[in-house]
Amino acid sequence: MDDVVLNKAAAIERCVRRVRQEHASDDANLESDISRQDEIVEEIVARHLDEVAAFAQAMVRRYG
Repeated sequence: MDDVVLNKAAAIERCVRRVRQEHASDDANLESDISRQDEIVEEIVARHLDEVAAFAQAMVRRYG
């Protein structure tokens, strides 16, 4: 696999892991707190989109 792909996948995995660590302390309330759920999803999706955009830019630079 290409290093760019591996690096971007690793960045997304780190983001998900960090979100889980930050929000693990209050799991009992997470189920009923729609705002927190929304915040978590937005954070993960935003990071994912950033990494996908960076990956696409790297592929365009490499393969034109």
